[in-house]
Amino acid sequence: MQRLTRRESQQQTRQRVLDAATELFLDRGYRVTSIGEVADAAGYSHGAVYSNFASKTALGVAVVDQLYDRAATRLREAIHSAGEDVTGLLTAITAWSAETIGDARWTRLETEVTSAAGDGEIRDANAQRYKRLRAAGIDIADTLAAERGIRFALPPDELMIGVLGLALGIGIQRAADPSIPGSTFTSFLAALLPAGK
Repeated sequence: MQRLTRRESQQQTRQRVLDAATELFLDRGYRVTSIGEVADAAGYSHGAVYSNFASKTALGVAVVDQLYDRAATRLREAIHSAGEDVTGLLTAITAWSAETIGDARWTRLETEVTSAAGDGEIRDANAQRYKRLRAAGIDIADTLAAERGIRFALPPDELMIGVLGLALGIGIQRAADPSIPGSTFTSFLAALLPAGK
């Protein structure tokens, strides 16, 4: 069996810490979970956690980033596996949004991380995360335009500001009121599609 390089070992340690923190923060809450508990769950020392994350806030931000990145990957996969027609596409997005948008544990975690951080630190982290999410959305919109001939009324960068705002806003509402259906997000997306598509 080949030994891991130092870099691979560091990446593995970082990912194990992230995975342990994700599970604990989602299950127990960010505020009540200590770095020591994360280290124990990951099987490492406090030092291993702090050698990968400068602070608990940095770890919380990384967990939230990872949740969003994984959700974006699942959305791309859902769209890729959807049928060629718009109905199949919207069905795939509805299934994704029902399981992703408005997850109460995720919303609580994001709120706790945001309120625990200094204004500048969290503002920068959020701005970078939203920028990455909009870029992923632009990529998806460009793919839909190229592969399915879907044309949107707004330029992709403007469209994604609105789509991300819609997803975040519906997510907060669904976290507070689970009776709001996951199809709400898709209904609004469908209204953005040109007639006849």
